[in-house]
Amino acid sequence: ALVTPDRGTTILEYWKRQGWFAPMHDFWDTFSSSGRFEERHYDTPSEEGQTDAGALGIRAKLKPGASRTVTFYITWYFPTFEKYWGAACCDGPECQGKPRRATWPNYYAGQFDDALDVAGKLHKKERKLRAMSMRFHDALFSSTLPSYVLDAVSSQMAILKTATCLRLSDGSFYGFEGCTPTAGCCDGSCTHVWNYQQALPFLFPGLERSMRSIDYKHNMRDDGGMCFRLQLPLDSPPNEFHACADGQMGGVIKTYRD
Repeated sequence: ALVTPDRGTTILEYWKRQGWFAPMHDFWDTFSSSGRFEERHYDTPSEEGQTDAGALGIRAKLKPGASRTVTFYITWYFPTFEKYWGAACCDGPECQGKPRRATWPNYYAGQFDDALDVAGKLHKKERKLRAMSMRFHDALFSSTLPSYVLDAVSSQMAILKTATCLRLSDGSFYGFEGCTPTAGCCDGSCTHVWNYQQALPFLFPGLERSMRSIDYKHNMRDDGGMCFRLQLPLDSPPNEFHACADGQMGGVIKTYRD
């Protein structure tokens, strides 16, 4: 959803459905001449493999040299997560002989109703969230740590807000080893990768402890070895590949820490 709490909006529900650069020419010709979007509506869905685009603007009058801040929220709500990696399989009668990928509810699906609800709740808490973020920023960068340490710490912490990380249906933390522009890379909250990060236990200790709980509940084997890649959905048979020493021993140390 593209939302603004500001007044004086101009809205274009649909860009023109034409090829080449015609939609952009139409958009700019209209907007540059009037400062408004010319409303357009289509009663039919977009063509297969294509998606309609719209536009949202704020009209404001400014004196020379003046400035004004306008606010836009970009929110989304996809209630179901699909396991897009690994082989698709399904043995139940509901599959009707057609393999499909496992799905489960996203954690945030239980926190919001839809993308508009996300925007509404963000608007109510925006000042508080921004103030908390800036307080953390100021505390970190006013420390006496060397600049290269601050750079390393602050840049690597940003990974926690990327698609490398997600929360399972019950809120437990799950992470890939990294991510590409289109997908996570190397699944399973790999113990000998996540063993070395230190941001999560000190910033969000509850999330870090959820990884310990999952390890001992779903990754521990009868022989005492621990799988180093969590299999999803939860309660899937554990991976029978050998345990990794650094992940296994690190798990013991982290249990004492957490």
